[in-house]
Amino acid sequence: MRIYSLLLLSILVPIAASDALADRSDDCLTRETRHARPMPASRRGLDSAAVARLVDSLVPIVMQREQLPGAVVAVVSDGRVLFARGYGVADPETKQPVSPDCTIFRIGSISKIFTSMAVVQLADRGTIGLRTDANRYLERLKVPTSRYAAVTPWHLLTHSAAFDEIRPGTQAETEAGLLPLDRFLRGKLVRLGPPGEVTSYSTYAITVAGMLVEDVSGLSFEEYLKRNLWMPLDMDHTSIRVPAQHRELVATPYDVEDGKLVEAPWEWYHTTPASSINATAMDMARFMATMLNGGMLPASFGPGAGRRVLSERATRDMLSQQLTMHPRLPGFALGWQVGDTNGERIVEHGGDVAGAASLMTLLPDRGVGIFVASHREGSELRYTLRQALLDRFYPHTTKTPVVAMHRDSTRARRYAGHYRASIICHTCSAPRPVNEVDVIANADGTLSFWDARWVEVSDGFFRSTDGEKRVGFRIGPDRAVTHFSSGSFRVMERVR
Repeated sequence: MRIYSLLLLSILVPIAASDALADRSDDCLTRETRHARPMPASRRGLDSAAVARLVDSLVPIVMQREQLPGAVVAVVSDGRVLFARGYGVADPETKQPVSPDCTIFRIGSISKIFTSMAVVQLADRGTIGLRTDANRYLERLKVPTSRYAAVTPWHLLTHSAAFDEIRPGTQAETEAGLLPLDRFLRGKLVRLGPPGEVTSYSTYAITVAGMLVEDVSGLSFEEYLKRNLWMPLDMDHTSIRVPAQHRELVATPYDVEDGKLVEAPWEWYHTTPASSINATAMDMARFMATMLNGGMLPASFGPGAGRRVLSERATRDMLSQQLTMHPRLPGFALGWQVGDTNGERIVEHGGDVAGAASLMTLLPDRGVGIFVASHREGSELRYTLRQALLDRFYPHTTKTPVVAMHRDSTRARRYAGHYRASIICHTCSAPRPVNEVDVIANADGTLSFWDARWVEVSDGFFRSTDGEKRVGFRIGPDRAVTHFSSGSFRVMERVR
């Protein structure tokens, strides 16, 4: 159902306010024209014209294939916007074109990065300790004590707090039905094991982190972000509750059902710190450039330039891997998911809500950031474009041969079993279905699953026979195999 208040805004506000809003929208569109102009080549090899040719040729093709009304792309490099452009329309009915400066997209789980940034910022200022019991800072609701060690802010940000992922129930039917974080979390913090040993993507851990920000700062979660991140960085179109003067700029959520484009409902999440931020591509470009510049907005960004929101050390720590399920696999930084596509060190996070999809990717060693947002939950445009940019500008030039460390069927059988995604609700009577797979041991010592054959090339580490994929198995304290992972949030737990 359409959010009718967005469409009827001009009726609901006084004439003078409508005129002011029209003026602001015109200003916004004027700024977009400036930002979208190609810029000189980066000193580290990225060329804006080459980026523009690739993006302009690929995005319309994928949009047509996926029936996407609109999309937006922003690329930053060496402290400046290298490329920013909108494609299609923000709403098929109004035909308002997508603008990187003006069009506000829902960014879903990328919200977790801002929450993580807020917690790291508090630690950077000496207000909290990342390795200190989180209950020392939580006031309205405590993490339940148990036989396990205390949960720390570091555990919350590395998705290793070992909370159950209770679903459904994270959404409210209306904005008025949203609960304060402590009321929502009460009775839902179920501890499944010791913290810090296993990573499992956790909406609840990040929501607790957001409550910690509120309790320590004395501000609402959104107000803290506004004062300490968005205003200093001049991210003036970023919000949780979109202000009235910006509502006509919001991209209406759209999905595809039975091959037809349908408007999606606006989703209201009790888990606000994990799910609910909205932003423009240019605001996200400011944030990416700040992260790549050691916590300070670079000089080329005009308003806000030179403002520091995080120290260089804290920024470096936030982008550095903290925990992984296998030493040869990427895991989690502080909030960020780590990758190594094409041999490049990558930190990124995606977001999905009804009617919208997004991805923010940083290459810290290259000074490059990529943000993509579009309509349609689950859209592949963001991943297709990110990979195309990597293949074009940072191609993978070496390929390691797959050499088996053994041909032992007995050893292979220790990994065999039935596995499921660790994000399942373990204490729900009827949990939502998740991905499940049978790992089969073969007579030649290989494994078969996920439509591939896998060879053990080092202890607990397997590569597919075509050399394209890899997984790592986790061995528990009792030497039993407990999980396997293909990296960062992709973790499967052994059921039997």
